[in-house]
Amino acid sequence: MITLVIVGVASGLITSFAAFTLLGGVILSSLGLPADALRWVGIVTLGIVGLGLAVPAVGHILERPFQNTRIPTLSRDGNGFVMGLALGLVFVPCAGPTFMRDKSGDIMAPSAADCSRIAAFSVTVEPHGGSACTDRQSDRLNRPLGAS
Repeated sequence: MITLVIVGVASGLITSFAAFTLLGGVILSSLGLPADALRWVGIVTLGIVGLGLAVPAVGHILERPFQNTRIPTLSRDGNGFVMGLALGLVFVPCAGPTFMRDKSGDIMAPSAADCSRIAAFSVTVEPHGGSACTDRQSDRLNRPLGAS
């Protein structure tokens, strides 16, 4: 059963993902960066984060700027829309592969709406499908384990 909270999360995710992806595309187009610049920035960033995970001393240096960050306390009584807005903003870096260059070399994001719909589908429908499958199979799965 899809609840109002799930609909709120999906709506917020679609809204913020599409808006920030398109905004990012406009900003990147206006900067006039070389075609491979963002790819190399991503590769270097991933390498630094990987090094921070592999070498604890580097990891401690990388986390210093975030040590005084406080995690806000959130109310669980909301409708989920704000949570969806935050999730959509977090998913925006995943939109990089959806950016394409048109014939003039400008970056465009024609599939931002498609990616938003796919993300909303994964938030709303997939968990319910997985839960329905495990509910049907729970007896068969639990019997060999001695659970009821």
